[in-house]
Amino acid sequence: MIRIPSVYEAYTTYFNCSNAVIEIPYDAVNVADIIAELDARPDHLNRIPKDNFMNSLLRHDWVYRWEQIIEKVRFNSTPEILSRKAYLAKLTDKMKSEC
Repeated sequence: MIRIPSVYEAYTTYFNCSNAVIEIPYDAVNVADIIAELDARPDHLNRIPKDNFMNSLLRHDWVYRWEQIIEKVRFNSTPEILSRKAYLAKLTDKMKSEC
């Protein structure tokens, strides 16, 4: 996504990984040049979706929402939650080693 990033707390919490958003200045008049510069870096462009996918495994899987709910009601994480998080971490480690 190419845009001016939002400054809301939720946005910065969930989209703070590198390249989640490719920032452009508010008053950019050279958007075509910015896109051309990106197109000139195909390795970088190919890396972005992989990074975003790995980030989604480590931040946006349902297990993290359940964990937040459980923490709010002051319960401990369950073995299943810990197992799921370990599985997701292992998947991202495998993806990193294959890249």
